[in-house]
Amino acid sequence: MIRPATNARLTGLFSVSGGGLWSHTRARLFSLILAGLLLAAAPPAALAQYYPPQNPGVWETVTPASLNWNEAALAEMGSWLDAEDTRAFVVLKGGRIVVEAYFHGYAADSTWIWYSAGKSMMAALVGIAEEEGLLSVDDATSTHLGRWTLMSRAREEAITVRHQLTMTTGLNDQGLFSCTLRACLTYRADPGERWAYHNAPYSLLRDVL
Repeated sequence: MIRPATNARLTGLFSVSGGGLWSHTRARLFSLILAGLLLAAAPPAALAQYYPPQNPGVWETVTPASLNWNEAALAEMGSWLDAEDTRAFVVLKGGRIVVEAYFHGYAADSTWIWYSAGKSMMAALVGIAEEEGLLSVDDATSTHLGRWTLMSRAREEAITVRHQLTMTTGLNDQGLFSCTLRACLTYRADPGERWAYHNAPYSLLRDVL
């Protein structure tokens, strides 16, 4: 997996929990609590979109009360997050921080393993690159990487950036989850015909960029 250490404030946007991926039941309970928080609120006044500056120390905030959020439900959610071994939790509204909470000794400047939350960032960067005309998601990956698999040239050139993003490259993922060496990247299915959570081709989007 892509596992860079990252700032806890940024990681908190993805609600980092020490237990790894939440179970379906936990995720559903969290959704119900958050829905109660929002649905119990009166419609807030319009809030202009805000983009934080590069310096995270001056990220603007807005209070839950000013948005008419249910603060009792918010407190309940905080207790639940703490009990579920969460490290960081951040909620934004219009780009501004509304809720920012840390647990178990963590703080805004703590480092934390990002795990696959990095994939969301990678996908966003690919989208920006396409918007700026630097690439197309329908480009053959080999256009940017040259020869990068151990397959025939024809099969290799059938794999696109889109296949990498959607994890449908068709490359063999059995026992080779994160290996990005050419020797590890071999044929299993035609691109687009098989989905597999295969980290290696997704990780190579870094080299495409």
